[in-house]
Amino acid sequence: MRFFTTLTSLVLLCASSQATTATLAYDPVYDDGGHSLSTVTCSNGPYGLLNRGFTNFASLPNFPNIGAASVVTGWTSDKCGSCWQLTYTPPRGPKRSIYMLAIDGAPGGGFVTGLRAMNYLTNNRAIQLGRVDVVSRQVHESKCSLSDREPEDQPEDQSE
Repeated sequence: MRFFTTLTSLVLLCASSQATTATLAYDPVYDDGGHSLSTVTCSNGPYGLLNRGFTNFASLPNFPNIGAASVVTGWTSDKCGSCWQLTYTPPRGPKRSIYMLAIDGAPGGGFVTGLRAMNYLTNNRAIQLGRVDVVSRQVHESKCSLSDREPEDQPEDQSE
């Protein structure tokens, strides 16, 4: 039974860490540190960030790398507070990655972050590009500074 539980955990871990292509856009609202968390999908539901003691965007340890994700499907979504590695590969130059904390839903699909975070990824071309393709992968919340360390049974992320 223990073997089956361990095997199931490993399969789920591999499935949840699969990289997928998604789109990324920006909304400057996510750059406003004083913006209240009561205005986003992940406010005070069962997985809400207000319940964890955060009050506004700047109170989140990963600010300004915060934003919306299409996997956050509503107020009760267990993807609230999930951490995502977003990697952008430009036509020329090195690829760049950020760890984005999902605090809101993105009904249009993909991800939406603040202008500052998208400018970092695109080498200050966010306004010019508008929307870009990124490779996204859910990672442990410690990558977004929401917990002290990764679980011991989870391999260290080495794709940076």
